Amino acid sequence: MRKTSSLRRIDELGRVVLPKEIRQKLCLNQGAEVLVECEDDKVVITHHSKLSFYEKNAKIVVKCFDSFNVECFVCSTSDIIAKSCNVIINKKLFDYFFERKNVILSGNNLLGLTQDTKTEIILPIISNGEVCGGMVLTSKTLLTDYSFALPMQKYLSLMID
Repeated sequence: MRKTSSLRRIDELGRVVLPKEIRQKLCLNQGAEVLVECEDDKVVITHHSKLSFYEKNAKIVVKCFDSFNVECFVCSTSDIIAKSCNVIINKKLFDYFFERKNVILSGNNLLGLTQDTKTEIILPIISNGEVCGGMVLTSKTLLTDYSFALPMQKYLSLMID
């Protein structure tokens, strides 16, 4: 990732505004949590994702979908936590998470997240009213039903609460 920097002033309350380019690059939306640390003479701000702490459980969820003949990956609001396939992420995926609705995409509507995909199922993970990321299923066959995935979506949401 290329380095992005910007000189900013601290206001009278000790606040610093992060540049829009940096917020977009790291998917830092209003209300996102960041970890602020002091390392030697540097202030380090890191995007904090609740979902990333549950990587082991997310990997188990991904493995569960092997028997359904679909590929699965779990994302926080900024990166991939667990996956069963090679994935190409784009900003539109995160937009779907923040719409807070389960979505089935096929045909010309596909995001192209994996190769040779005919169906993409996008299931946001919401905990305490906050979008924490999402679970995505892709299939090389056309799917019209995702009810088999709803218990795992609920599990990931409850795991974070």
